[in-house]
Amino acid sequence: MQNIQTRGQMKNLIASLVVFSMATLAPVATTAQSFNQASIDAQEFCTTMGTVAEASMKARQYNIPEHDVLEMLANSIMENKPPAFLVALTLRVMIRAFDEPIEKTEPSKRAAVQQYKNDVNQACLTVMSSN
Repeated sequence: MQNIQTRGQMKNLIASLVVFSMATLAPVATTAQSFNQASIDAQEFCTTMGTVAEASMKARQYNIPEHDVLEMLANSIMENKPPAFLVALTLRVMIRAFDEPIEKTEPSKRAAVQQYKNDVNQACLTVMSSN
């Protein structure tokens, strides 16, 4: 993980990841009303969901308030207008990260971020392969 010097830099990084994720996911299924109707590449989609997980857990581990992260998501939603099912999925991933404890050491924080990213990516791939 990069050496992030300030809280503002961390918020900017997370905001960039949220915007990237929504911008990547939104065009995937703009006319789909549900996940099953979406025509998407599973690997690309799950990698992007992993990026959402990474941004969310970084926010958690580095004490970015949950309401700030949700505000970033809301702004990105207004800009990219993704389908409701993608918003719900992204929101679930983000909120779940804030249920996790904040680790005390830098290596533990990095490990928690990587583990959550991997867990979300793997869960996504499992679901996508069963559809």
